[in-house]
Amino acid sequence: MNPVTLRRALQDQRLLGNALPGPSWRTWRALLLASRGEPLEPAELELVRAVIGDRPPPSSPVREFAVAVVRAGSDDPAD
Repeated sequence: MNPVTLRRALQDQRLLGNALPGPSWRTWRALLLASRGEPLEPAELELVRAVIGDRPPPSSPVREFAVAVVRAGSDDPAD
């Protein structure tokens, strides 16, 4: 039995296909794929490089994946 790649799981509606839907999650998807050492599409590589800089993305799964996330500011006081 072949293991399911993260890319395949994120595309399959029966697995993780609804976990990170839409274009607003594309950077997260790219970072997760990179953290697993999966090959990246050129657009994904560009997104990952915007976060990790000029370092090459991992070629195998990482032991830890930690991200410090802040909420973007807004001029709307209701946010």
